[in-house]
Amino acid sequence: MSYITTNDEEPFEEFLEEPRIRRRSIKETLTVCPKCFSPSKLIPGFFSSRYSCENPACGWVGSLVIEVDRTDYQEFLEKQARQTTK
Repeated sequence: MSYITTNDEEPFEEFLEEPRIRRRSIKETLTVCPKCFSPSKLIPGFFSSRYSCENPACGWVGSLVIEVDRTDYQEFLEKQARQTTK
């Protein structure tokens, strides 16, 4: 834990990339619950939309979700499956 208390600053600027903004296709992305990382579904509303977790054990409902690439999410699920089988 000494790395937290040291005053040595790392040059993080060299590791940062310039942000890239692009519109993604719905086919490329998936929204997931920020609490359990299960897929979420959109609940349309009159003033604002909300999202709910599709995992019945979680029960999360909110207005902010995590948007991920479908391929990245598939890799995440495969990694989780490997860790639970160990």
